[in-house]
Amino acid sequence: MSPKPIFLFDFDGVIVDTLNEAHLTFNRLFKTLQLKPAAKEEVRSMYNKNIHDALLEYGVKEKDFKKLWSMIKAREKGRTNRVSLYPSINLLLQSLKNYHLYIISASATAAVKSYLKRKKLLNYFQGVQGAEEGLSKIDKIEKIIKREKTSPQKTYFLTDTVGDVLEGKKTDVKIIGVAWGYHKYRELKAVSPDYLFKTPGELIKAIPKLCKNSK
Repeated sequence: MSPKPIFLFDFDGVIVDTLNEAHLTFNRLFKTLQLKPAAKEEVRSMYNKNIHDALLEYGVKEKDFKKLWSMIKAREKGRTNRVSLYPSINLLLQSLKNYHLYIISASATAAVKSYLKRKKLLNYFQGVQGAEEGLSKIDKIEKIIKREKTSPQKTYFLTDTVGDVLEGKKTDVKIIGVAWGYHKYRELKAVSPDYLFKTPGELIKAIPKLCKNSK
């Protein structure tokens, strides 16, 4: 069993600010499917649950997700210029350089890796579990725990959405809510993550204590 804790990062809303990109891409998909356009607040609210389930409820069919992944891939080329890293994310990753880090995301694996590589951040991560690995964050978390031969008690999951907090709780990992992404502090507080931080700087200061508590 790994003696150190491991850290699992959501990508959208934790590392990069992609809400505008998600809003635009989803509405392009909805237009091709003749579904009504969604306001940005509606898209944000979709992340109160698993985004795959939320899109199905909106009217997207299972077969339409291939079209969504194609749209995401087609927009990948200019993605680096359209979306920005959150402030101090580089410092956060640097502070965790001695730990095993992973990305678990509903975005396409290739798109996530490409973005991280261009920003010179990919080497911080042991792996990326994207949409191709499945749409359940639960499955991805459990897969990484098994790979690392560790336990949920030594695993931290960083996320910015209510839906991810609720999914993460089902795996018994320690949930770190971050309030600089899609969902606000009060929204995250309402679903009781184990830890909740307003800024990357707050989290950086807490890392020594978090790692000590996981022993």
